[in-house]
Amino acid sequence: MFPNGIFDMILLIRYNKALYQGVGVNIMGKKSILMVDDVKLNHEAARDVLEDTYDLYEALSAKEAFDILETIIPDLILLDLIMPVMDGYQVLAVMK
Repeated sequence: MFPNGIFDMILLIRYNKALYQGVGVNIMGKKSILMVDDVKLNHEAARDVLEDTYDLYEALSAKEAFDILETIIPDLILLDLIMPVMDGYQVLAVMK
């Protein structure tokens, strides 16, 4: 079935693309997903399911996620709530 921890992820934000015209937004083509999780097995499971249909960006930490968010605006963020250093709630607070 699913690896441990996959259900402590939340669907985070569906960005309003009109606010971000021309800033790493993919208007045509596949929708994009940023997955932020410190468990590599969860990345592998999600990749198997999502990579054929979506442009999948992966981060193992909040810092990696913020680096990715400087270059792209994903359609969806899958965010693990329980991570070391900065948990999902803290990531949300910074993103606001």
